[in-house]
Amino acid sequence: MLSLEVVTRDRELESMKDAWNRALEMSDASVPYLRHEWFEAAHKRLDKEKGLHIVLVREGEEVIGIFPFLSSHTRLLGVPFRKLSFIANSYTPFQDFILAGNKEECIALLAGHLAETSKKWQRIELDEMRSDSPAVKVLEEVCSANRLLHHQEFKSDSWYLRSDETWEGGLAKLKPRTRKEFRRKLKRLERLGEVQLETLTNTQDIRAHLTTFFELYEKTWKGRERNPEFYDDIAGVFSKENSLILYALLLRGKPIAYLYSIKAGSTLYGIKTTYDPAYYAFSPGIVLFYLVVKTLYDDPGIEEFDIGRGTEQFKREWTKLSHKQITTYIGNRRPLSLLTFSLNFRFLPFCRRHPVLKRILLPLKRATTLAREVHNRIREDGWLDSAKSLLRLRPFLYEKKKTDILKLPVPKNGQECQKGTDFTFRFAQDGDKDRIALAMEAMNFNQVSERFSKNHRCLLASRNDEILHYFWFATGDMCLNEINEPIELEDNQALLFDHSTLTRSDVAAMREAILEKVAEEGITEILTAIPSNNKREREIYAEFGFRDHIEIHMRRILGKNLLSRGLR
Repeated sequence: MLSLEVVTRDRELESMKDAWNRALEMSDASVPYLRHEWFEAAHKRLDKEKGLHIVLVREGEEVIGIFPFLSSHTRLLGVPFRKLSFIANSYTPFQDFILAGNKEECIALLAGHLAETSKKWQRIELDEMRSDSPAVKVLEEVCSANRLLHHQEFKSDSWYLRSDETWEGGLAKLKPRTRKEFRRKLKRLERLGEVQLETLTNTQDIRAHLTTFFELYEKTWKGRERNPEFYDDIAGVFSKENSLILYALLLRGKPIAYLYSIKAGSTLYGIKTTYDPAYYAFSPGIVLFYLVVKTLYDDPGIEEFDIGRGTEQFKREWTKLSHKQITTYIGNRRPLSLLTFSLNFRFLPFCRRHPVLKRILLPLKRATTLAREVHNRIREDGWLDSAKSLLRLRPFLYEKKKTDILKLPVPKNGQECQKGTDFTFRFAQDGDKDRIALAMEAMNFNQVSERFSKNHRCLLASRNDEILHYFWFATGDMCLNEINEPIELEDNQALLFDHSTLTRSDVAAMREAILEKVAEEGITEILTAIPSNNKREREIYAEFGFRDHIEIHMRRILGKNLLSRGLR
């Protein structure tokens, strides 16, 4: 005899850990994202504003079916709108029902429950289900039998790689160009020092490395991780079972990339990655992926590597296998649900396919998005701060900037380095491109190669054969980014247009040596350009001995630059 129960309190959720995980082990979907610990941590850290609405199906005292819903309330067109959904966040890439037996009866019982309580909800969104899940087809049938609205949409591909053969066999499936590219990236990184892959499974070691993990993550374009506590909670649970694996890519013993993963059965799930952006041009994330895959091919206990969602090229180069992930929408037949279903899944798709309606719809969509953003900003920041934010549009209409060209005379005969300086100075050669790219934290090697191709010179300041500072000089005509206007240089002049981050103490230690090296090249004047309002840069250049030379005024009206110059 099957019975149904609804869990809505946190205390009840905590008490059902054993029954939940036992049902998961008996089901066909034993993945870490469906574990009780994952759901509890995600609800606590990420979706705490939503209420619990977990539907349990019992056979006697045993739980054989779990439908892990969360409940949220909003307003649509001024009308209260209640929605049931899975955990909906970027941290949980796969969700499903947990069905340990009698799948059809469990889902039918759920559908009957939803039909009976249809006055209490307007929509159910089941995000990130896999299209090959046994529950998907059954759910569609029982929704139709209970006269519930039903719609499915493709969401994304979740890629996975089979590793149940030899490493050589796996490589042979790749295109020759792909194999060559991976090996080239590895060799280029090895030119900087010894490269190692460290596999961490001990709880203490993993927690110690998580601090570095999130420090590197914050340096990337993604910025600071908003919920590091979630990963700390997960690490505490899965590392005790030796199923959490943290892979670290080390260069000369220093971590430069990480892969946070969980092993479940014979599958390794890649959860999160990060890298040191200083090594961006060396593709540390891809090198880490290459070495991890090689390790998995040599591990008889792992047959599949779940790489996850995304459209990154390296994923499609390594495998053509993917799980199709879908979003399923369920609605009752009350007026508000009928209206939203018709609008979202019939009218708007029709408009997107029709060229004329699409042109009408696009401005309306933009206006609606802008109105929603303004509304949310006013609600969060108040009227005054919101007005200040909207004034950011002003630079497009009218903008005024001033750039100062500074000049530094170079002694003709140069001078000796100051005593006590332990830097070694020399101009870079072609063989230094890799190390310059690292010092510059360049996005790619072309950024360095293009400068060499334009005959720009790079002065390097090293200590113990490690580049600590660089200074890029240009001769001839040089176009400044600040004003998009060429600066004409005489034969005895050089433009310092890029350099590493400096402090006043750095300048004091290196000034005389830099001038000596520049003088050896026949340069008697160094120019540089800075925005007039950059006080820190002005102080640094003043320490060098730069003085005002020319000021350039730029006015931009509707995107068009108007320049004027004046001597100072």
